[in-house]
Amino acid sequence: MNPARMVYENAPAFIPVPADLQHRRVEAIFWPLDMAVQPLPDSSAQTPPKVQSAPPATPLSQLIGKGKGCFDSAADIDAFIRAERDAWAR
Repeated sequence: MNPARMVYENAPAFIPVPADLQHRRVEAIFWPLDMAVQPLPDSSAQTPPKVQSAPPATPLSQLIGKGKGCFDSAADIDAFIRAERDAWAR
């Protein structure tokens, strides 16, 4: 699920919630994009909302081992843990 940003040129009385956000904890912010008061156009000529979604997130499996100090293999992890335990035992 990606966050959705919808810009309405003529906001309707009711705004539909995307299906993947329904029945979840969400935040809705209503912010006028124009400060000057303009007469509303005919309600029958409403344009569909423009939906802008965030870029897809990088899967965590692609990030494993990419950070500084990460281990190359399980054997390296085991060796590190053994060395730490030995250091504490001294």
